[in-house]
Amino acid sequence: MPITKDFFDEFYDDIDKMGIRLFDNIQKMGEAIEGFSETQLVRLARELDFFNELQEMGFNTSFEKLMQGYDAEAEGILKDMQKVVQARTAGTGAEILLSTANTERIANQLEILRDLDGEVMLGQFKVETAKLKTELMRGIIAGEPAGVVGKRLSAEWVNADGVPTLIGERARMIARDSFGQFSQTATFNVFKQSPNQLFRYLGSKDKKNRPSCRYFIDNQKNKKGWTRKEIEDTAKAMGQGKLPLPVYNNKRKVFVAKYQKAEFTLDRTGGPNCRHEFRPMGSRKPKD
Repeated sequence: MPITKDFFDEFYDDIDKMGIRLFDNIQKMGEAIEGFSETQLVRLARELDFFNELQEMGFNTSFEKLMQGYDAEAEGILKDMQKVVQARTAGTGAEILLSTANTERIANQLEILRDLDGEVMLGQFKVETAKLKTELMRGIIAGEPAGVVGKRLSAEWVNADGVPTLIGERARMIARDSFGQFSQTATFNVFKQSPNQLFRYLGSKDKKNRPSCRYFIDNQKNKKGWTRKEIEDTAKAMGQGKLPLPVYNNKRKVFVAKYQKAEFTLDRTGGPNCRHEFRPMGSRKPKD
């Protein structure tokens, strides 16, 4: 079965291709500036802008597609809210929740959350390209031949496969986690005026599950759904170690109930790189 790529995969595929071209240019530039005078190097340091080079390679187009992925998620969350409200609410309450004013208010909030994530990611690329420039110029000023510095940086800034890259795996995971937080924050926010709305915890079920995630998945209540307050109360009890959580036992190859503390929040769910999410009952199917 072929692996389906999401918009994050496509974005980072584009970035990796740009990164290879950028590091190739850095090596060529290093060889070209051999023998530059101090005055020429100072001018180069002031004018050099690797982030601008990325933009010339098509970074802005790729980034816009990434933001469109956020927009698609926000649109889906809004549709979830409208679908659930239309099915389960009647009268004035439904009219208020489905009103143009309320929809616009929610859409504006989601747009703000999206833009904040976008600013953080843009800042990350600017920081990484500035760091790359600093390392290049530092090596040259320290007396290392410019061509050698270019080759060294290409060899040092690599991923697990040895391919030159600007953004490492950890940074990519953080970006995905940030999108997950965007999705969960938005989901609970659109149902803020419906305290009795029920949510199911969905996602993978295997031995890699964190105890807190497995607790929600296996709990019989998950079939009927949890209110926001119930989720928060359960998360608080987990943090205090008051619940028997399912912990995977490698020897017995089963989950065993054990009282232990665990962190769990509405937006971060089980923690970094979590593969689960809350979805309102009666909404879209979960993402694969």
